[in-house]
Amino acid sequence: AISTEGRTKLKGLKDATGKIACHYAVLSKNLATISRLCYFDLDTCQDNEGKSPLHYAAINGDDKVVGELLQAVAISTTERANLK
Repeated sequence: AISTEGRTKLKGLKDATGKIACHYAVLSKNLATISRLCYFDLDTCQDNEGKSPLHYAAINGDDKVVGELLQAVAISTTERANLK
């Protein structure tokens, strides 16, 4: 498991547009990577335009990616709650 400090560092790894790894996983439709990054709570980060990875999935009309994001978030939220 990754520590809170590790999550903070991952969220801080942004490009010039404010996008992080989860944004690019969504844009490239990499479902396995999306699932893993959601576990690390990286799905809610917004870029410089205020868009989250879910925004990009919805804008692109990609039902599979939207579904994967929603499912991964639900699973990771439940798993994190069980760790407390």
